[in-house]
Amino acid sequence: MNDQTRSMAAHAFNAAWDALEADEYISAVELARESLRLWTEVGGHRELAVGEWMVGRTRAFAGDFAAARVAASAAEQHLDSLGAEAEDWLHASIAELHARAHSNEPTSINYHQFYETAQTLIAGIHDREDRGLIEAQFSDLPQPQ
Repeated sequence: MNDQTRSMAAHAFNAAWDALEADEYISAVELARESLRLWTEVGGHRELAVGEWMVGRTRAFAGDFAAARVAASAAEQHLDSLGAEAEDWLHASIAELHARAHSNEPTSINYHQFYETAQTLIAGIHDREDRGLIEAQFSDLPQPQ
């Protein structure tokens, strides 16, 4: 059951990506929430942080920035629970989500701080491939005003 649930969670996560890329935001949110639900059954803090990240990302793309902020906070809690086990790319991803969750207010101090934190953490990712992936995810955010 655990292997099957993990497989279904990963499948829902990947389908959420596909829905985002197709601008099908309602489906993306539903799939991200399903993936997170499944990870709550079989995952640890890393999977839950990534799951919350995807829920937040899909919520932000759907225009529900308040829900994206809730997901960012939940992802941050899982990241904190990982402590030293959290990879540099995961820290950067959660910072990117915090910025995205505030991107509807590009003049706010919160957006400025989260945006700058994300930039700094992304620049510090040691693995070039991981850094490139997170840079690409960050690249569509507007510059703070």
